[in-house]
Amino acid sequence: MTVKLSFRTKFEDVPKDVKMLVDDIRSSLQSISGSKLQYALDMLKTSADPNKCAEVVAMLNTVREELLKVQIRTEDCMSVLEHYHTLSTQGSESPPEDQ
Repeated sequence: MTVKLSFRTKFEDVPKDVKMLVDDIRSSLQSISGSKLQYALDMLKTSADPNKCAEVVAMLNTVREELLKVQIRTEDCMSVLEHYHTLSTQGSESPPEDQ
């Protein structure tokens, strides 16, 4: 099950906060490519055992699930930045204050 989280931040802190989220995305991608996919590749290179295929399939499913999480986080970052850009380019109007 997934849930959507939200938090409040100062308008001028949005780029910094999104940067932290993007850093998390980068770390996730490094983990996926650096260990999980490499493990699957190594298993396929070193073993002709058909029973290892189930293990590789399970690992690839884990990679797929983690990539889905990365996709969702990336879309969230894009949405936040698009909204931030829209608000920051509305001319001389100031961003909305918390009510």
